[in-house]
Amino acid sequence: MIQYELFVKKIINKKALATLKVGQKRLAWIDVAKGWCILLVILGHHHLLADYRVYFYSFHLPIFFFVSGYLFRPYASSRIFWRKKFMSLIGTYFLLGIPQLIFYFLYTVGWQNTTGTLIWQKVSDFFIQKKFWSLWFLPCLFFVNMTFYYLRRWCKNSLSLSLSVVLLTAIGLTYYQLGGQTLPWNFDSSLTALPFFYFGFVCHHYHWPAESRRKISSWGWLLFLTIVNVAAVYFSVKITGQCLEMFYDHYGYPPLTYTAAFAGVIVVIIISQFFPFRFLRFVGRHSLIFFAIHQKVMMPLVESFLRQFAVLGERKSLPFQLCEYILVIASLSVICWLWDWYCTYRQQKMTAAASCQHNE
Repeated sequence: MIQYELFVKKIINKKALATLKVGQKRLAWIDVAKGWCILLVILGHHHLLADYRVYFYSFHLPIFFFVSGYLFRPYASSRIFWRKKFMSLIGTYFLLGIPQLIFYFLYTVGWQNTTGTLIWQKVSDFFIQKKFWSLWFLPCLFFVNMTFYYLRRWCKNSLSLSLSVVLLTAIGLTYYQLGGQTLPWNFDSSLTALPFFYFGFVCHHYHWPAESRRKISSWGWLLFLTIVNVAAVYFSVKITGQCLEMFYDHYGYPPLTYTAAFAGVIVVIIISQFFPFRFLRFVGRHSLIFFAIHQKVMMPLVESFLRQFAVLGERKSLPFQLCEYILVIASLSVICWLWDWYCTYRQQKMTAAASCQHNE
């Protein structure tokens, strides 16, 4: 039992996207940036601010690829790298996905309405993973890591690496332009997400952002890049009717879409350094749990609860949506806090037991 608990803790708290480290020190701005963006991800799945959703959709997922690239650490052995990434991302995918499938059949659909055909469809979708629920992000991130790992080994210099990233991204975008459909395990999305990952890798190489005092010039960059992001999104939507929506393979007008994404990522990083709120750091540390279970677990539960209060109106009404959003965030926060408390308690108990054995 203890071994299983250690395995789960290692997967969720040590290896997953939610808890990224550099050495032994957590970078506060990374947790805060992830905290901001995961709240925007959840907001995007509600009807709140629906008219402005295209703006925060332009960067809320790219920031997670950026962070992964920023903290990318190559290993001399490809076997070790494969094993570590497979355990941390694909292992987490199954660890979080299987309970969600069970919850979906038992609660969302109801066991009396569940048929063999439905079970086969959802289970096969889960194992093939072609944009299956919000969990699609984990396999995609796995292939981004693997693709970049081999690119970095094969490319002789920075120029060839940059050109390779551009080429693969162009291939991915062309595939969609020609009507290509989502590939198993979302390998196609890994190509179009590669620039965000590479951008994070380059920023780390040049030691940006540095943990330093606030600079007045940063406020100027914040304003300028915000304008760039808004303008790029606006004109991309104006030209194509779309902007960035990776789940549906929408990339709008790519030059403007990627400009908006890069600008938005930098804006979030600057804001995260200026306003390192404690709650956002907490959410960022547990962003994987927030990301994975908010839509298919917490939202149905909260929605069923709020339907008991007729005063809130219909599900799409503003009071209902606002209460749902707040309760989902609060519920997930409590779950993560309880998990942290349990892990700390078990660790203290095991440490005490080890100390007793040592004394004996």
